[in-house]
Amino acid sequence: MSPTDNILLNPVPELTDALRTNAWGLGEGSSVVIADCFPITPEDVDSVRSEVKQSGGSKRVVGKAKVVTLEGEHLVVLLDQRGFTIESNTGVMGLPTQTYETLEALLIAISPLYVEAMTREIGRRFEGYSGAQSVAMSTEEEKAAEGGGEVWR
Repeated sequence: MSPTDNILLNPVPELTDALRTNAWGLGEGSSVVIADCFPITPEDVDSVRSEVKQSGGSKRVVGKAKVVTLEGEHLVVLLDQRGFTIESNTGVMGLPTQTYETLEALLIAISPLYVEAMTREIGRRFEGYSGAQSVAMSTEEEKAAEGGGEVWR
């Protein structure tokens, strides 16, 4: 594994995926702010890759997204080497300033409606799955299970 394998070289795909996979828990208007992201071009990515090889990191790599919570709060979320951080918001004071490893963790921390939507989404995904084995017991096995004796085979 090369030193750059685990380094954020291009935040745009990661931000895009995070918004797409959490669309069920976001309000209308959430999007990546391409103009505020770096790197964008393949040449920029190569430049960052060279910088990372020489110095071990790059502070130039940054992505920004407009995130609208289900509560209607408009946020600007920054993604950099540290993770996801709320850069600015409209209206609500006291939002956390810490950095989160994932967009999901950030949303769980600030949006009760996201948590409710996530619970519904998980339920929807597991709908119809009981988790029980679908193996029918024989009459002898049922008796053994009820304490009526052992089944030997």
